[in-house]
Amino acid sequence: MGCKHDCTGCKQECIDRAVQLGYENTTKYWGCAQSTFVAVVDTLREYGVELTDKESEEAIFKCLVGLSGGHANMGDGNCGALTGAAFAISL
Repeated sequence: MGCKHDCTGCKQECIDRAVQLGYENTTKYWGCAQSTFVAVVDTLREYGVELTDKESEEAIFKCLVGLSGGHANMGDGNCGALTGAAFAISL
């Protein structure tokens, strides 16, 4: 899966795939920060963009647990999905 060309259709396809994986991940991982982070990393990996290796990805995943649900699941602060996506983008 995944187009290797830089075209508008491919970008939308990539975005749609990340949204799909993010939704699926919430049923697997529950936490919004981890679900979003993994969705972005896995989608880009499918499209030939390797942001991080699997070992680092697992370590980052664990670090994001406390940032889900608006910091420590308290509902206060940034949404965990925003935090997870921002973390992936900053790699």
